[in-house]
Amino acid sequence: VAVDNSATKGLVFNNEAEVPASQIDSVTQEQKLTSFASAISAAPAQSQAQNRGYLPGDPLKVHFAISQADGTVLPMQGSATLQQQGIVEAVAELRLRTPDAYGACRPGEAVRFMTDVPASSCWLGPLDLASQCTSTLSPRLQLGSWMLRSAQLPEDSRCRDRCVTVNFNSSCPVRTVASGSVLDSLEACPSGQGPTLADPVLQTSPDGSCTCVGALRDASLSFQWGYDATQGAVVITKVDVLYTLQNVTSPGCQPLPILQSTSALFVQQQTGDGLVEARSGNPGYVTGLPLLVARCLDYAQGSTSCVRFGPRAEAAVEGIRPAGRLLLLLLLLLLLLLLLLLLLLFLLLLLLLLLPLSLLLLLSLLVFVLLLLLLLLLLLLLLLLLLLLLVLLLLLPLSLLLVLLLLLVLVFFILLLLLWRASSLQAGGLMVGWRVLLLLWWLCCCDCCCCCCCFWLVDWMVG
Repeated sequence: VAVDNSATKGLVFNNEAEVPASQIDSVTQEQKLTSFASAISAAPAQSQAQNRGYLPGDPLKVHFAISQADGTVLPMQGSATLQQQGIVEAVAELRLRTPDAYGACRPGEAVRFMTDVPASSCWLGPLDLASQCTSTLSPRLQLGSWMLRSAQLPEDSRCRDRCVTVNFNSSCPVRTVASGSVLDSLEACPSGQGPTLADPVLQTSPDGSCTCVGALRDASLSFQWGYDATQGAVVITKVDVLYTLQNVTSPGCQPLPILQSTSALFVQQQTGDGLVEARSGNPGYVTGLPLLVARCLDYAQGSTSCVRFGPRAEAAVEGIRPAGRLLLLLLLLLLLLLLLLLLLLFLLLLLLLLLPLSLLLLLSLLVFVLLLLLLLLLLLLLLLLLLLLLVLLLLLPLSLLLVLLLLLVLVFFILLLLLWRASSLQAGGLMVGWRVLLLLWWLCCCDCCCCCCCFWLVDWMVG
């Protein structure tokens, strides 16, 4: 790879039929680029890891400050906290509590870049509030005691200025709920400052009950990412947390289960006043998103390099349209049903005109059984026609489908001529019946013409 056409930067891959090696060499020398092979052989392993940004699926890692004196996790006030004396900087994967098959909280898998974690609730415990109120339920320990790596770093690297602190401003005013998720209080934040995370407070009552005030209830993490031109990599630029607290009361201070909810969302950084444009690369190609292409409007003088692109559009293959095929399929099925109904009318009229009354009375006794068999045959025929139409719609263009439709009408017309020739041996009193047959035939032709017009109209609308 000589030229970076990353979709994160908003560039469109220039699809050229043939690119000579001299052109690639000239672009490489002009932009002072090196191939991956030379970069890998020349750069040490540590610098590669330091310069590599996040890729989809990379686990997020956080740094903690642990006191050497008592082993407690200290509140994170920025990178200065990790540089204090008597502090051990620990690294771990960021994990959110997720429910198991029984609804109990488990540590869950590591949060991975560009992989959203939907909101899910689980039950902790049963927990003893007297001993676990200020530890397991503490919002400070779960949200305010770590810094997130802004990019992928070696395992033993320190944060320094390459980590992002958590922003809690979106949680103002701080919501506190009681049992049943009923709003208990709203606490305003200091002017110009975010909320202050603190450990919960355990309160006891004379009746023996205890209450954990300020325990963590909900935590929604939002990771903002973007392309850093100075590092030449995709990095996480901001971490926002929206949390809700709860007051949990235990009669008799007995252990009880505690409900918690967590989620994670990745948001692309917006630049300028415009909205972020959805592309099929965030930062690489994502499964399920459509490919986007653009037509080149202006080429550089004396070369095949595109300097100005037109508006982006979804890539389409001739004969296969992203929309409209379902409507065509429904129209074809409707046409086939009409043709089958007309054919049944022809057969019924033929029987009424050719058979004597005694045979008609005997035939009426078998109508019920024949109708049941006919319904089963029609269902099987419709299934076969549906499969055939699906194959035709995927493999053939609309023009060939119209030709097949006209051939079907021609076969129907030949069948009508054969029936008329066979009836010429009968008495001349059947002329009125054949006039009815001819009238139905003209109705069938008009129906086919209308369907053809509908097909062309749909093709013009979706094409």
